[in-house]
Amino acid sequence: MRVDVGYLVLQLVLRDFRSRYKQTFFGVLWLAGRPLLELGVFTLVFGTFLRVPTEGVPYPVFAFVGIVLWGFFSGGISRATRSVTGHGDLVASTPIPAIAIPIAALASALIDTLLSTVILAGFYFAGGGTLTWAALWLLPIVALLSLFVIGAGLIGAALHVFYRDIGHLTDLALRGLLLLTPVAYARSIVPVSYRWLYDANPLVSLFEGARAALIQGKVPDLASLAYPVAVGLVSLLVGIVVFRRTAPLFAETV
Repeated sequence: MRVDVGYLVLQLVLRDFRSRYKQTFFGVLWLAGRPLLELGVFTLVFGTFLRVPTEGVPYPVFAFVGIVLWGFFSGGISRATRSVTGHGDLVASTPIPAIAIPIAALASALIDTLLSTVILAGFYFAGGGTLTWAALWLLPIVALLSLFVIGAGLIGAALHVFYRDIGHLTDLALRGLLLLTPVAYARSIVPVSYRWLYDANPLVSLFEGARAALIQGKVPDLASLAYPVAVGLVSLLVGIVVFRRTAPLFAETV
């Protein structure tokens, strides 16, 4: 029996959503819990103690877009990495297209990000944040970020079936990458002599471009996006190849 991938992804997303918020008092409002905590901590540390430059806007407004994008990036990769092993019974007992499982995890992460953004938007506007037509550039930037999330998520999901250490290594890598990405601070605070190394992180251009579009109302530097596009496409292709070659072994290993 052939299972439609789209239908399977939808059912997995719905099951995940129901299971996470079943019998909870606040329901989907919990989606704002982690971003709000991060916003509060970042505001205290970077905005009050360290007083990082914020391009003339209140720090919560400055950090808003970085926290939202990072939530999608880290949440998507972390969930996808553990997705296949988390559905081991389904993989082992049912002839289903395995690709649907990490894709459903990524879709859930994207939905959570969209819902948390709606909830957090009130804090953004209350802090003096505004919207211009340039904010539409967030859509292609999120699409580019998705290349990395899908590629890394597929690689992580495949390797985690065979090496469970991958889950812990992914968490460590994400924590380190958070400090090397302009989520809580601007690229401008990085010493000029080190920027060539700092810019090797393809997420830098995406996060800086998103912040410029949302807060400054400026079109992102398109030339700076060429590098993350190239790296993102390579990440996606590698992820697809790795997952397709290892998927036939999942049922007997997971």
